[in-house]
Parts: sequence; C-alpha cells; structure tokens
Amino acid sequence: MALAYGYSDPVSLATIGAGAVTFIVGSVTGAALGASSPVIAISIAAGVIKSVLVMILTPLTAPFIGLNNPHAAMIYGCLLRPSVCFLATKAIFG
Repeated sequence: MALAYGYSDPVSLATIGAGAVTFIVGSVTGAALGASSPVIAISIAAGVIKSVLVMILTPLTAPFIGLNNPHAAMIYGCLLRPSVCFLATKAIFG
C-alpha cells in the first residue's frame, strides 16, 4: 500500500512527514534514518511549499487561533513532531 508519493516504508514516510513539518528537519531526519536522496528531495520540496504557505497564512489567521504570545508561538512551531511521527509510523507500518 503506497501512502506518500508511492512510498510505504517507515523511513520514507517519516522523512516526507518531517519535511512537511519543516524542510530542515526533513533532510536531517532523512539523513539520520538512511533515506534515499529522492525521498529527502521530496521532503525538502514539501517543506518549502508548506513554509511559504504558513508565512502567508499565519498573520492572517493569528487573531482567530489565539496566536498572541510567545508561549503560543512556541507550541505552534514545535519541532518534536518528526520524532514522534517516525515512532508512530514505524509502530503502525513496521
């Protein structure tokens, strides 16, 4: 069963997912897990697209989602997700 761009193994899924969180974390996660170069490239591309969209949409939505203090901003931008995502993906798709 192909889940993301034809990839179904946990390393590729975690790398692409980490890249969707942020392009820097995607490449670091991919390198740490031993992902292939095309998977790391996909993760970087997904992260760049997401980053541009977030930079455009965050100021527009901030008043509606309560993003008005440093604590809320830290939670909004947390980078713990790639590690948790990999462990969960590995547990499910093993």
